[in-house]
Amino acid sequence: MTKRIHDSILIVSLVAFLCSILVILGVSYPYFNEALRTEIMREADYLCAGAEIGGKEYLERFQEEHRITLIDTDGSIIYDTVDDTHKLENHRDREEVKEALENGEGESYRYSATLTEKTYYYARRLSNGTVLRVSDDQITLGAVLLRMLIPLLCALIVVIIVSVVLSSSLAKKIVKPINELDFNEPTPTENYPEIAPLLRKISQQNNLIKLQMSDLKRRQEEFLTITQNMSEGLILIDSKAEVLSYNKSVLRLLSVKNKDLGDSVVTFNDSKGFVGAVTTVLGGEKCRPLIEINGKTLQIFATPVFVEKKVSGAVLLILDVTEKEQRDAMRREFTSNVSHELKTPLTSIYGISEIMMNGIVKAEDMTKFAENIHDESGRLITLVNDIMKLSQLDENALQLDREEIDLYLYASEVVLRLGHVARERRVELSVLGEAARITGIPSIISEMIYNLCDNAIKYNREGGRVDVTVFEKDGHPAVCVKDTGIGIPKEHTDRIFERFYRVDKSHSKENGGTGLGLSIVKHGAMVHNARIKLESRVGEGTAVTITF
Repeated sequence: MTKRIHDSILIVSLVAFLCSILVILGVSYPYFNEALRTEIMREADYLCAGAEIGGKEYLERFQEEHRITLIDTDGSIIYDTVDDTHKLENHRDREEVKEALENGEGESYRYSATLTEKTYYYARRLSNGTVLRVSDDQITLGAVLLRMLIPLLCALIVVIIVSVVLSSSLAKKIVKPINELDFNEPTPTENYPEIAPLLRKISQQNNLIKLQMSDLKRRQEEFLTITQNMSEGLILIDSKAEVLSYNKSVLRLLSVKNKDLGDSVVTFNDSKGFVGAVTTVLGGEKCRPLIEINGKTLQIFATPVFVEKKVSGAVLLILDVTEKEQRDAMRREFTSNVSHELKTPLTSIYGISEIMMNGIVKAEDMTKFAENIHDESGRLITLVNDIMKLSQLDENALQLDREEIDLYLYASEVVLRLGHVARERRVELSVLGEAARITGIPSIISEMIYNLCDNAIKYNREGGRVDVTVFEKDGHPAVCVKDTGIGIPKEHTDRIFERFYRVDKSHSKENGGTGLGLSIVKHGAMVHNARIKLESRVGEGTAVTITF
């Protein structure tokens, strides 16, 4: 703004200077022309009066600045103050002479060959018919300008210097009050009342902007609060795949450190699935791929954002579906295992019954076949009962009253029930410890201890032992079932409580287990908010402790 004011003042000064010169010349030049014409006409008056009396002799005695010429009636020169009369040509055709001969007086202007001068001629007819002419030279306007060129240039330089100094000072002085205005809190200034409406408008706009910024800040804080507390990862990208925003959950899910906004989203994860999802969504299509990262299963919900039918960016929502996928896998495995476990006894029963129906079985073998049907049916019933118990525990559908229970008493009852099984396998089974009371569901507690003891007997060696110990530790009742059996390899300890999971399937089939016993123990512990601790060494034995 200062430069524009400076330049404007300088231009105005120069234009004013040039206009002044032109006006002065335009006014003075015609004035001096008219003054010369008047002077020549006045001089011609008294010269004509003298020539009428004294003739040529009077003119010869007269000393005058202007050129005087006496012309005869035929146009020949009688007398001239400048040139020799014999050298001058006939003047009868001259404009001013012709007018004087016809009208009594005449005048004309004639320019020099260079156009730098012009001559004014005034002629008057005397009484004897001769013509007296008075003339003088006058420079043209162009010649005036050429003669004044150097003084004008000097004056122009002075005007430019003065204008530059003054315009610079004036521009700063004019702009200073404006530069000192506080546009955040604009108030009308006395120096420039003309800009008061503008300042009021700016003040109104500032107030509106403050309200809008406050609203935007509130919305941004709400958005950040929501997104930063989401367990799901959220990434916003533009059409160039550069990150506009993301929340902390993204860093946790993708196992990366802090990233700068504006980085490519590929820096978060460069796996084929992730890059493919970004490419697809920026192509304008939604996608929901699954990717594996550090043992976690993540699902990406990628949705494009359109502005005027063009993809301007995308929203990537990342969910950890590891547990869901594991549950689905377990459900599929459970369904497969149930089908297999149900099919085995049913196939056996169906085959035996078909043989009996066709009369192939001998009378003396009938009892043995009936016993096989009975055993397979019992195994089938046990399997179905275990599945129903697990289902009820899963859905928390057991509506049983809780009551005070003595763990030692229930452990003793289980040991008594399994005594004959232990003796058949030549395993010593005993209960140790002291009374420990809890509040729980009796049938589930009994089932938990029974399944632990049953497994300890089945997977023991001949001559081994199983100790069931009831005790309290740090005020928490606990029961521990320890055996001297075959033990469990370390790689299987994390999955031993899964449904139908068996370390040695052939050994389990020989023992007639359903593969659901430890799973029932796990879910029973969950119902009672108990902790399970498993310690095992291959060839030495296993100890399972339940702490309530």
